[in-house]
Amino acid sequence: MNLNILHPGKAVESAFEKPNILLALILVLLPPLASIAGKMVYGVDATGTAAYEIMTAYVTFFALLLVIYTLAMLFDAKKTKGKFTGAFSALALIQLTQLSIIIISLLAIPLIFQPETIAFAKQASQSASTEAALTQLAMHIEENPGAINTTNLAAFMLLAAGIATGGIILLYSCIKKLTEARTLPAVLLTIAAIIILGLLPI
Repeated sequence: MNLNILHPGKAVESAFEKPNILLALILVLLPPLASIAGKMVYGVDATGTAAYEIMTAYVTFFALLLVIYTLAMLFDAKKTKGKFTGAFSALALIQLTQLSIIIISLLAIPLIFQPETIAFAKQASQSASTEAALTQLAMHIEENPGAINTTNLAAFMLLAAGIATGGIILLYSCIKKLTEARTLPAVLLTIAAIIILGLLPI
């Protein structure tokens, strides 16, 4: 199973040719672990939400897998049948794009936010709920325009958008390989999968 997502077509192809369920499950676990570790690095207590983050990661992954495989079976059951483990492994590759965004986000925080803003966010997270802390942080940024380096923020958003696009390409490649569909049907199935996943209560 090739993990080089810089070549999405080859990576997805290898996942279907040599599926690895254990490796796929590990890949799903990496983003929440990175998120938890990052919070701890910045002094935020993540122990209370660790189990929830890990559970949510697996629930989201299996929901995506179920949606993709169901759509593929409805599109062409004959060509889809017998490719479940391949789809399982291929979809796990998307977790690498999520992991990349999380790592870049953690590295970008001190480049985007002023030290005082980071300290304020840390204090707010310790004394309030997540929603309340985010509200306080938003008010702090609004009252202190210099709290954010807008140039670095724009650069980060462009980079994150590029990585997210890579994730969508991986999803498309997986669906195309799973269904053996032509380009347009594969694009439509990809869009349908994204919409359905967005509507699920997860």
